[in-house]
Amino acid sequence: KEEIFSEIGLTQGAPLLGYFGRIDIKEKGVDVLLDALEMVADKIPSIFLILAGNGVDEKILKEIALKKNLPVLFLGNLENIWNYLNACDIVILPSRVEPFNIVMIEAGFLGKPVIGANVDGIAETLKDHRTGILFSKENADDLKNKIIELLTDKNLMERIGHNLMDDIHNRFTIENIIPRIEEFYSRLLLQE
Repeated sequence: KEEIFSEIGLTQGAPLLGYFGRIDIKEKGVDVLLDALEMVADKIPSIFLILAGNGVDEKILKEIALKKNLPVLFLGNLENIWNYLNACDIVILPSRVEPFNIVMIEAGFLGKPVIGANVDGIAETLKDHRTGILFSKENADDLKNKIIELLTDKNLMERIGHNLMDDIHNRFTIENIIPRIEEFYSRLLLQE
């Protein structure tokens, strides 16, 4: 964490939010995240957001961030996200549509708390206030409230991160997935 903070010029201990994925408005809702960040920064001036990835709306979102003077850094595509992901205090998934989010699983393996929009595959994995925090999709004010709630309750942040890690290790490891896939195919073969 110290290495990443030094690399991006952040003061140690500053709350760090992370978004990892396609820089997209229509499906990924990165605009909602930037709107929420602006409101959170009014209450917690030391907050900072990193966005890893690229996409069709990257230029537009960079212009919005610059115009509003948001505490954000666009990292572009990264070869290895693990150090950045591990440096984050909270991982945010603001998607408008999301069948299944790999970053949610990766964050869970690291025990990172995740705040996600209450949509599709995100809501199937994150159970509100147990294995994650859900906010109403497209609602920047609700997202702002959830970010502040987690940042001001370290016990909740720790518990959710730990619960997500347990859930991910119980459901998404090779040892658990392969037998389920084999069982599924066996049932299919028996139906013929």
